Amino acid sequence: MIVGAMDSVAVDPPGAAAERVVGEQRVRAAQLASLLSRTAVTLEQSAVLADAHAERYEQAKRSDDAAQERRVAGRTREAARMARSHAEQWREFAAGRKP
Repeated sequence: MIVGAMDSVAVDPPGAAAERVVGEQRVRAAQLASLLSRTAVTLEQSAVLADAHAERYEQAKRSDDAAQERRVAGRTREAARMARSHAEQWREFAAGRKP
């Protein structure tokens, strides 16, 4: 052992390192929740655009294209729902609650 290598400033009290790691994980969880929430909003906006395209296709008597756009809108809304759900789970983790 090297003399003086173990000074009291360098040694964390028991559990301090674990508390620091948990705190960092909660910060990261909050950041991820925010990212997922913004993703959900963007996906919902994309679904609205797909619905608008479908309307235009229907007006142009292009029913196959309209149906495809409606399917895209539905899948996009499902992805937005999943992103919101995951965001809520990460928010709970960040708050210290178990999802």
